[in-house]
Amino acid sequence: MRKAILLALLLLACSKKSASGKPPVIDSFTVDNAGPQEGDSITFSYQVTDATTVRIDPLPGLVTASPVTVTPFVGGDFTLTASNGAGSVTQVIGITVNPAVAVAINQIDALPAQVAAGAQVTLSWKVTAAASLSLSDGSSSKDVTGLTSLHVNPTKTTVYTLTAQARPNHTPASASAHAVARVEQPAVVASFTASPAAITQGQASTLSWSGTASSWSVSDGSTTRNLGPLRSLVVRPAVSTTYTLLATGPAGTLSPAPTAAVSVTPHPASALAYTEAAASSMPLKLTAISCSASSCTLALVAASAVLLRGVALDLPADSTKVALDPASLALNTAVIGDSPPAARVALGQGPLQDTIVFGAAIKGTGTAPAADVPLSPGAEIARFVLTLLPAGGSGPVFDGTTAAGSAAIASYIQNASGRSAAVIAVGKLEAN
Repeated sequence: MRKAILLALLLLACSKKSASGKPPVIDSFTVDNAGPQEGDSITFSYQVTDATTVRIDPLPGLVTASPVTVTPFVGGDFTLTASNGAGSVTQVIGITVNPAVAVAINQIDALPAQVAAGAQVTLSWKVTAAASLSLSDGSSSKDVTGLTSLHVNPTKTTVYTLTAQARPNHTPASASAHAVARVEQPAVVASFTASPAAITQGQASTLSWSGTASSWSVSDGSTTRNLGPLRSLVVRPAVSTTYTLLATGPAGTLSPAPTAAVSVTPHPASALAYTEAAASSMPLKLTAISCSASSCTLALVAASAVLLRGVALDLPADSTKVALDPASLALNTAVIGDSPPAARVALGQGPLQDTIVFGAAIKGTGTAPAADVPLSPGAEIARFVLTLLPAGGSGPVFDGTTAAGSAAIASYIQNASGRSAAVIAVGKLEAN
């Protein structure tokens, strides 16, 4: 009895009473979406008069109040039937159920692709069929439903994950995609040392360092040497010197820059002395014409009979102890008699830094190569002058008398037979 009374009251709440004996009237019957996707719910609303029962078929059947929400999986006609003791009336709404569009993240970007720590990065995205969106940086999550972009300021390289939730009853339930905001990390120096840290004027110390920089420079306060990726530098300071290491990475140069000091005990040089190379089978040799307190004149001569049309020498030398004036080059015109001559001597630069570079060749005529010139033992090819730099201190300028020293020397002659290497015997030049 109580259930019957409750049903009657509910029917009265959604219908209007009229005089008995008349069939019911459908005042309105509407739906909020006549073309839902599979899995979407739709809501019917209705208003009837004088109905004792109301149905919506095929879903949900008997209804007692408006609005009514259903989830159709197939399309078709949905019929509202209002009935009472005098009869029934109907009204139809056609529903078309469309294939569901899966939730998807079509695009997500982080621009600029790389920034300094704390700089602004814009995350932007395009999504399909998302009911809600959330963005996570790995430690926290933010609701970004309704947004298509967001500004972030990462302090380190961060992976952002965008998650799109599908509408209820849709599959898949969610979709995710990632964007990486790369942060330029500042250069880091792990160590910077001088070994030995104390030397006598004229000796060398090796600066060594480690870290994450992409390029390195070393400054002694007056001169800066750019060393690229190299991680060591041999220095020969004339006085106690503090060196500054400049470490450069994508985010700029490290500040403050680390330093390393080399303490120098004074011992200036006062004269140059040359020790001749031991007898060898090499056809040429570098010999001293004269050495004094201020300079040394060196000559390239034939050690044995030889034919040549060109000669070259790369001789590693301590450029802190001597200076070389290219104008000091003097040629034996009986050997290199062209005007102007194809010959030069200099202290090299770049990859040939701290190297005495000498080269001379006889010019050909037209398209014909130069003819070989025969040299008898003792015949001079060229000479040049090295000037003492007292501040460079004492010690070897170059030394071809040791296996290690001779291995670093490159020398060549060219003649009709081709090119021959390791052809010049070099002695030892010292600043005392």
